[in-house]
Amino acid sequence: MIDACGEMQEAVDEAGTQSAHINKAYETLLSPLKRAEYLLSLRGLEIGETAKLEGNVDGQQDFIIEVMEAREELEEARSEEEIAEVRRRNKDRINLEVQAIEKAFAREDYDSALKSSIRLRYWEGIESAAKEKA
Repeated sequence: MIDACGEMQEAVDEAGTQSAHINKAYETLLSPLKRAEYLLSLRGLEIGETAKLEGNVDGQQDFIIEVMEAREELEEARSEEEIAEVRRRNKDRINLEVQAIEKAFAREDYDSALKSSIRLRYWEGIESAAKEKA
């Protein structure tokens, strides 16, 4: 009987582990950023928590200015309507970046996919801040 209980507990533990893996995979598939990060990791490219865009290559300095302006606009938004407008414009930016990532992967341009993923992380950060403020 003790062996049966031990075996049952092992089966329960294994089921819990498998369930956690399935949930993580599902979350990865749902999130364009997590999905891109995973696909990039398969190619040895990691975004990392502190990844950022450097220099003024491919308009990156302009991008950083755009992010700063979007953050400022969010900070200055006082009404729910203003916050909703910031979120609407930001959703458009997110959608454009997701499309850029998809196109980059389709042509196997992983460097561009990496850069777009980093940009997407910035826009998702603004979305998260806007949700908190709403």
